[in-house]
Amino acid sequence: APSFIHPLPSFFWNYQLRTLDLFAFLKLFVESLLDLFAARKHTLDPNELTFTVGDDEE
Repeated sequence: APSFIHPLPSFFWNYQLRTLDLFAFLKLFVESLLDLFAARKHTLDPNELTFTVGDDEE
């Protein structure tokens, strides 16, 4: 948990995590995974990536 959460009671942190932060956390987590996957895909398979985008360059 973030340092500024430590002074708060654990039940409050759990409540906040379940209600508000859960959706934000999942959103950030999914976006991070997508960004990581896209970056890794671009690094590992640049030809496949450009092929997926299209042959407009030629």
